[in-house]
Amino acid sequence: MTQPLSELERQRRHYKAVRARLWRTSAKPEPPAQRVPEPVWAYSGKVRSFCYSHEIEGPGLCRTGRDIAEAACRAFKLTMPQLIAPRRLRHIVKMRQATMYLINKYASISYLNIGRILGHRDHTTVMHGIACVMRHPAEFAPLLTAIEAELARGE
Repeated sequence: MTQPLSELERQRRHYKAVRARLWRTSAKPEPPAQRVPEPVWAYSGKVRSFCYSHEIEGPGLCRTGRDIAEAACRAFKLTMPQLIAPRRLRHIVKMRQATMYLINKYASISYLNIGRILGHRDHTTVMHGIACVMRHPAEFAPLLTAIEAELARGE
């Protein structure tokens, strides 16, 4: 005849069984599924073009945020390293903020990814840059026009 288990021994056996169930190593975990961006349909004039969510639809074509940043560099005769550098010279900051605004305008990408394109900046910096452009449209109008003209020319 078996003796009844003490409460402590019963708990030990119970937790041992739970740990065995939780830490079972016989089954290999499945690799995580690859995330495919959802398609976005964008209209460019009369042409219906297909873009992924990490791409953007610019004047006439689907464009990436990097394309817009490079167009901004061409428009103001700067290099990409100068645009993404941590320098805070007024003319470079204004151009960077205009670029943030245009990427946000034509894109369905997050502030975080816009910041990554422009030198790994924080999402709050991107939000502030876009807000500056929206608060002072007359000040940024020539910059935006020049970048959009360079985008149209680069097609």
